Amino acid sequence: MRLRISRWQSVRWRVAFVALVVVLLIGCGGDLTLPTPPADVADAIKTAAMPTALTAEAMTAAAAIATGPTAVPSPTPPVGLSKDGTSEGVRLTGADRWQQAGITGKGVRVGLIEWTFNDTARFLPGAHLTVKSFRPDGATVVTDESELPYGTLHGTATAEIVHEMAPGADLYLAVITLSPESFARAVDWLTNTAKVSVISFSGGWYNGYPKDGTSAAAHAVDRAKAAGVFVALSAGNKASGVLGSNANEGHYRAQYTDADGDGYHDFSGPNGVEVRATGYLRIQLDWDAANHPDAAYSFVLFAEDGVTAIDRSQPSTAPGNNVPYQVLETRVPKGMYLLRVTKDNGADLPIEIFFNGVQFGQITPESSLNLFADARGAVAVGAVNWKTDTIEPYASRGPTADGRPKPDLYAPDCTSTLAYASVGSDGFCGTSAATPHVAGAAALYKQANPTAAPDDILAYFRAHAKSLPDAGHDGIPAGAARLDLGPIPSR
Repeated sequence: MRLRISRWQSVRWRVAFVALVVVLLIGCGGDLTLPTPPADVADAIKTAAMPTALTAEAMTAAAAIATGPTAVPSPTPPVGLSKDGTSEGVRLTGADRWQQAGITGKGVRVGLIEWTFNDTARFLPGAHLTVKSFRPDGATVVTDESELPYGTLHGTATAEIVHEMAPGADLYLAVITLSPESFARAVDWLTNTAKVSVISFSGGWYNGYPKDGTSAAAHAVDRAKAAGVFVALSAGNKASGVLGSNANEGHYRAQYTDADGDGYHDFSGPNGVEVRATGYLRIQLDWDAANHPDAAYSFVLFAEDGVTAIDRSQPSTAPGNNVPYQVLETRVPKGMYLLRVTKDNGADLPIEIFFNGVQFGQITPESSLNLFADARGAVAVGAVNWKTDTIEPYASRGPTADGRPKPDLYAPDCTSTLAYASVGSDGFCGTSAATPHVAGAAALYKQANPTAAPDDILAYFRAHAKSLPDAGHDGIPAGAARLDLGPIPSR
């Protein structure tokens, strides 16, 4: 996800600020902070238990699991961020016209997967929710930031968008752990037990698994599609992050070379890549360790002078398959640094770096996809800014490791949500926001065309989508287009 913070000076935000101060004074408030990425969770695939937390929301979730979909009441009146209460994405995609014609997703089940769904009663008034935990502790409401890659509101905001797009759909919320195996179990449950027609997941992983659609989690997505489920997965936000951009996450990929024999990969420049840090950073280095078990790589972060070593990567393994990679997660003073990659053992292989919290002097937009958007059964979703209708420079893209173009479709981001407005955000940006727009649109189409297969839905979307500029280069597929629902179906 990406957040774009505004300087709103309206009376509404002055009131919100006063309310926040009151909450803080009574000891119940907190800021949305940058989470520290967690350690592996090895026992993530244990059978999930019922929630045990005695919060009001946990009891609501437990009741939903036991009794099925229930209308969740709102303790406060809903507030629309736009003049008519309709979000920008709903209008841009034409979903508002379908809703006005009576197509709201009624009777369609949509599954959403996330690490937590917090404050659903507050931000999803009137939504029909069923919640299922795939955590060992059975929790459906998680507040520990170390277990939440995108914070406490991310999942709720994605569900909010689906509900805005398809307000009549029944939502099935699957809470997972940090293990991809937990994700696969959630996909299987949504497909075989909840019997959803659409699945939406605005997250992913970046290392330790093949990106050619052959991983176990990718196969779970394929099974869902084969069962008739339309699966929308976020492409990711790793295509930018170059020095001087407005992004602080990105991707680099190249064949490891050391032509001058100094022991470091030959980046252009002084055998290292310039890095600008602002505090917290996470950098991870990956290579094809699964097929080359004798190969080993690592990297060192130097001061800007390239002489003083500040820190070095440490070995880690991907949860579920023990494939090694190298990672550095730390905090450093704001400033410029130099990163150098070295081969410790084995053959010269392609290397891949994903980074958060920094900018790199060199990036590779191509092949920056999330796992498991590489699945053949997935509709990988890229992001288009709703104001400009242009592809976001940070939106990840293919090709996959086996050469397939991605994303499959683009949708709007930086749209308003009540969840993120509650912490002062002017928009929910990134492919995380774009993906639920596609899932919600699929629910509308499924209501209008109950026998439609996943390929039928995607074919319709592509046939009516708006062509985008800047397609066909840097990994952006030729013919890239933004979701538009097109004419209202005859009923």
